[in-house]
Amino acid sequence: MTKKILKYGQVLCLSIFFSTFLSAAKWTFIVYIAGDNSLDTSLKGDQLKRDINKMEVAANSTDVNIIVLADKNGDGNTYLYKIQNDTDTFTINTPTITIANLLPSATTNELNTGDHATLVVFSTWTIANYPAENYCLVVWNHGGGWWPKSPKLKKGIAWDDTTDDNDYLTTAELGNALSTIKTYLGKNIDIIGLDACLMAQIEIAYQIKDSANYMVASEENEYGWPYDGILTELVSNPNYDPKTFSQKIVDIWDKAYSDEAVSYFSSVLDKRTASAVDLSKIGELAAAIDNFAYQLISTKKTIPLYLTRDAVDYYGESSNVQYGGIDIYDLAYIIEQNPDLDSASLRNSASNVMDSINDCVLANRVGSTHKNSHGLSINFPKTKDDWEIWNNPDGNYENLSFCQATNWDEFLADYYSKVTYGPQSLNYVVNAPNPYNPSTGNLTIKNFPDNSVINIKIYNLEGNLVREIDGSGTSVIWDGKNENGSTVASGIYFYAAKTQTDSCKGKITVIKK
Repeated sequence: MTKKILKYGQVLCLSIFFSTFLSAAKWTFIVYIAGDNSLDTSLKGDQLKRDINKMEVAANSTDVNIIVLADKNGDGNTYLYKIQNDTDTFTINTPTITIANLLPSATTNELNTGDHATLVVFSTWTIANYPAENYCLVVWNHGGGWWPKSPKLKKGIAWDDTTDDNDYLTTAELGNALSTIKTYLGKNIDIIGLDACLMAQIEIAYQIKDSANYMVASEENEYGWPYDGILTELVSNPNYDPKTFSQKIVDIWDKAYSDEAVSYFSSVLDKRTASAVDLSKIGELAAAIDNFAYQLISTKKTIPLYLTRDAVDYYGESSNVQYGGIDIYDLAYIIEQNPDLDSASLRNSASNVMDSINDCVLANRVGSTHKNSHGLSINFPKTKDDWEIWNNPDGNYENLSFCQATNWDEFLADYYSKVTYGPQSLNYVVNAPNPYNPSTGNLTIKNFPDNSVINIKIYNLEGNLVREIDGSGTSVIWDGKNENGSTVASGIYFYAAKTQTDSCKGKITVIKK
């Protein structure tokens, strides 16, 4: 179906003149719910309905306005709300505001929330009608980090699946919308919240750094913000300054996700991440990453870099093929500690990146799966195919503002031009976890080329054969037992791996606790 596409000229007809006669609140909390997709279905637990009901938990307050634009799944059901307190957690009882109030030219209650002009019109209308000392603008939807409109997989934010072209906001469109809102407001938006998966990326933060002061988002997949806790806290403490409130959102978010009694949060309990970022420091971080990338190019050591990439904390699906996001700090830390990357300049540049992350990440909370995550990710796909097919089709990644300002995309291009991951090489075979505790599960020897016929021989420190394993494909599993079926003792072990084309060796540290 064709949906209404808003034009910037409609924004210009809005006037802040009347707002001078209104009493400014302490905060206006603006939520842009692009729910015209799978999030507003029973398959996803009706997250739109759930979250608005949670917003209604907050008490009514003259100090805090809660304004929501919600586009539900289907046609003719875009609604505008000024949230009112309601004890019924199953039904949205806040009265709707006629869409014509937002857009006088509207002839239907159906807006395209994948069009960045819709975000601009809604935000500027809210600012004009509900003025406040501080503004928090939350974009609610599916998310996929920096991704552009790719023919392979649509990834951005604010997907509207019932438009003719399944519209959504690219990173550039999000940046343009926030820049326009800033111009209208006459100052930076105080907090931009991204209630969507995988959005705490340097590429996103760099794109919006000049339009907002603080960003709250997740490096990993997420299941929504705990709006009841966040808004109850704000109503109770309306004098929060934006920095403190952004940190408080992260604390409340983490606490809610840590509650195993809340089923839709506990399902991502271990891999939860949430961070608050000072966007005024992003330029300094980008400069540090720029030098870091230059030093990475200069090392000429592809194999240690590949093994580092294999060990770093990453996000998205288990294979990390499509998304490619990794933790920036963890990457820098592993490189700084790697004796095979013995460049003083590289170590110094890695240290500067870590210092910059510590400066700009104000709050960071993680689950046990992401204990090495520090609040901001960066694009670093694992293999050349992941880069060329999924992450940089037609040079899309290289066109981002972050890439235009840094050498990071040049590093990726240089790195993938040298990676020889394929039938001709076993250079990237590794084992994990290492150190390995057999009581926690199996050890995997992996990164063999596709369709490999694999033979593994594991030896103890004295050179005695402990176990021989045959397998095929790209990996082999060892259960930590010897040929007699007994679990091996703690110590250092070595493996010799052979395929039909090549051979390699490696070391395994076994620690029994």
